[in-house]
Amino acid sequence: MSEVFPDCGDDACNAKRLGGLGKPSSARVYDELLFRHWDTWDDGRRRHLLVVPVGGGPAKDLTPGADDAPPFSLGGEDWAASPDGQEVCFSKKDARDEAWSTNAEVFVCDGRRSGEAGLGGQRLRRRVPLQPDGALLAWRSQARAGYEADRWQLVVLDRTTGARRNLTEGLDRAVESFAFSPDAKTIYFTAEEAGRSHVFSVPVAGGPITTVLGRRDVRRSLGPSRRPHPRRDAGGAHPPGRGRPLRRRRSSLARVTR
Repeated sequence: MSEVFPDCGDDACNAKRLGGLGKPSSARVYDELLFRHWDTWDDGRRRHLLVVPVGGGPAKDLTPGADDAPPFSLGGEDWAASPDGQEVCFSKKDARDEAWSTNAEVFVCDGRRSGEAGLGGQRLRRRVPLQPDGALLAWRSQARAGYEADRWQLVVLDRTTGARRNLTEGLDRAVESFAFSPDAKTIYFTAEEAGRSHVFSVPVAGGPITTVLGRRDVRRSLGPSRRPHPRRDAGGAHPPGRGRPLRRRRSSLARVTR
């Protein structure tokens, strides 16, 4: 993911445009919203997903256009790639309604070239991991449009049948991060409970929600199961792999992150 100028087709164009900002004058002219996000002025760049061949070569923009794809997020990444690299799914907001709407849609595109297919819906959606073989797609969803403090719920789509399931509709907690188990039969997710971040599990097919870790704080981020990397993984929280325990990072006001 990178911030690029929508009308630039290569790195040289982006570098030239970025280097020319503020020259000869630092004055700015805006004729539409949004023009500033907190302490940062909009400089015309948009968040796009780019793909680069492993063997080298120019980067290809998978999400061209005037929209941020994926949109601004306070945490986590609102995109995921299928294990074979053939597909990429991501969330996107319509730039025309960006200042007035909280709605974002989920899209799937070919991981090798531009062109997207929307999955429809009218809810704000964030974080869209694909299940290990790409057959299932999950995201967080808020039911009430325009209400940013609405409860985040966990929704799963079976891409083969088109069936959708809300796995946490009966849970009076907001889902934070989540990840599929290696066999794709369970989803692990974090949610706050009595002021602490707990880890829960729920069957992909639907069913009772079980508390996995509840007595200690854990980091709110869950990732795909893999072997720990000695430098990249200072902890984290990951669903159990085959023969491996659940790993997580823990923190509190009295202790450093462990």
